[in-house]
Amino acid sequence: MRTVENYDIKKASFYRTGGVVSCIYFPQTEKELSEIFTTLNSQGRPYFILGSGSNLIISESYFEGSVISLKLMDGISILSDNIIQASAGCLSTTLSLFCKKQSLSGCEWMYLLPGSIGGAAYMNAGCYGGSMDKVVEAVNYFDALGNLKRSLDPFIGYRTSIFSSIGSCVISSVEFSLTLSNLSKIDSKMREVQISRISKNQFKYPSCGCMFKNDYLSDGLEPTVEKKPASFLLDKASMKGKRQGGAFVSQYHANFVFNNKGTSLDILNLAFLMQDTVYDIFGVWLEFEARLAGNFDSSITERFSLKKEFNLERYLKACSDL
Repeated sequence: MRTVENYDIKKASFYRTGGVVSCIYFPQTEKELSEIFTTLNSQGRPYFILGSGSNLIISESYFEGSVISLKLMDGISILSDNIIQASAGCLSTTLSLFCKKQSLSGCEWMYLLPGSIGGAAYMNAGCYGGSMDKVVEAVNYFDALGNLKRSLDPFIGYRTSIFSSIGSCVISSVEFSLTLSNLSKIDSKMREVQISRISKNQFKYPSCGCMFKNDYLSDGLEPTVEKKPASFLLDKASMKGKRQGGAFVSQYHANFVFNNKGTSLDILNLAFLMQDTVYDIFGVWLEFEARLAGNFDSSITERFSLKKEFNLERYLKACSDL
């Protein structure tokens, strides 16, 4: 297992932000992953798991703990005619291309999606009509004691899985149940996804994709009332082009935050402004898709986890004025 001390984590972050971490481990096998994960838990040392770094906003402050990178755990295997197993560090695009070669449909939406399979399972990722809960057969993971467990029903809602609530665990691999299909149809879907992503200039600057979930808190919203996507609310709140330091909102998609040599605090301060503005206008408190990692000040972590109640009256009035 490769181990590096005093590692500059920005090299492994999609946003190209973050500071130096005391130690980073690169396990290549499930045995190595289990051993280091169990050891860190038994020692009570701070650590965080790093897939591709596409869904993390990492602090620039020195992190005295450890990082477990799943980068080298990127294998794919065929378990049966339509069941594929991908290790947690396998990139989403790599899996979609592999499935295409096998004429297996179900992962086209993952093409050019930032992130790894483990992270996608953790957050029940989805886009372009597809999502993890539609194609995942099982998720294999280690608990804090190093026991290998298997979940056949890991998803509990929109962008939500059991892994954020069951305590310390790390996903090792994911099994997918796919459908045999025509190669040209699979290729056509992937090209549609590619064209859409390019049209949004998604790859011009470092970005983690959508900053906020579309499933904002709206228990008071009646079924007959249309629920607008987060990008729509941000657009109508004039967020496109807004800047904080080196971070700015995309002119093509109001839910994308790009980074041009900025810091994690630039990104977060801009995201907080986006949240506050949308709430002031629409009464909707947008929830983050991204997560924090590293050594952030308590004022940042508290602000990041802040919740506000949905304001139906404000929402209806703002929508009627559009």
